[in-house]
Amino acid sequence: MERISQIQADGYVINNGEHDEGIISFCAPIYDHTGQMVAGMSTGGIREIAARVGYDGLLAQTLEAARQVSQELGG
Repeated sequence: MERISQIQADGYVINNGEHDEGIISFCAPIYDHTGQMVAGMSTGGIREIAARVGYDGLLAQTLEAARQVSQELGG
């Protein structure tokens, strides 16, 4: 429950190999016109390559894409 609370506060989650060793994903919520979360968006790849590209940039791109989809849904 502590982790879920932190994810809600942050507005995103980074899955760093919890399900698949060596894989990282950046996940963001998508909201509809009522403000309810209706979907999620995830960008993932091989951890070593993502580290070279830069975690901050990948997270920012994922959050921006989710924001744009939410906006299209009226969120």
